[in-house]
Amino acid sequence: MVQGLSFVSKSNGQSEIRLIHDSGETTVLLFNSTFPLQAEDCYVKAIHELFNVHSDISPYDELLGLFTWWFTKHNLEQPLLVGTFNDNERKRIGKRIREIREEKRIEARQLSAITGINPANLSRIEQGKVSTGLDILSKIANALGYKLDFVKQ
Repeated sequence: MVQGLSFVSKSNGQSEIRLIHDSGETTVLLFNSTFPLQAEDCYVKAIHELFNVHSDISPYDELLGLFTWWFTKHNLEQPLLVGTFNDNERKRIGKRIREIREEKRIEARQLSAITGINPANLSRIEQGKVSTGLDILSKIANALGYKLDFVKQ
């Protein structure tokens, strides 16, 4: 179920609709225009109707096809991309980086020097306060003797 909706204008003429689920996940619908901002009420109504009609929708369902179909049905612009993320993962990964670093008795400033990552940024990553890309995560993992991989939950 959706707990909250927000509309965000992007600097490149794009816009986002963010759906906050009661499970903690956030689904982002990216649009190639600012039309959703101008038609916010129409999108809010359509999204609430979708979740009322299909109450079993999960944040990890194939949402691009579902929203494209639903918005087309309601004569609304379709999203370019749809993705779901969970802030708890960022915090979990940051905590794990700190745990491994401390197990190996490596000071944060040492890891910063080895990886070339600004100490303040490394601290924010370990605290789960910032999202970081794969290149930075790979540098940290390699410095700690690990590699990034997809593992089954």
